[in-house]
Amino acid sequence: MLTELGKILRKLRIDNSQLLKDMADILSISPASLSSIENGKRNPQRAMMQDIITHYHLTPKEQDDLWNAFDLSRKEASVPLTGLTGTQEELGLTFARRFNDLSQDQIKEIMAVLKKIN
Repeated sequence: MLTELGKILRKLRIDNSQLLKDMADILSISPASLSSIENGKRNPQRAMMQDIITHYHLTPKEQDDLWNAFDLSRKEASVPLTGLTGTQEELGLTFARRFNDLSQDQIKEIMAVLKKIN
């Protein structure tokens, strides 16, 4: 079953009259690897997303959609702690430790705050 990322990649191919092999060649991966990424059987790499953005000249909205789909396909997130202030580091670690305990109301509140950040 296609993931959200797979749907975006397939749409890009169709819009550009390309086959799976064509996009795989552009991204320097095998068609089987690209198919596995589209179907959620393999994790995509950040470099691949950058190559897609560059090659297909994605708009800022399309880039956001691509990155959101990328994040959802990864099933995990990481935050580099180097270069952060002590407060930022503490926030990241505390959030990670308590993430599973957040209520739906707390999640909505956090999402509202984060959506205000530009």
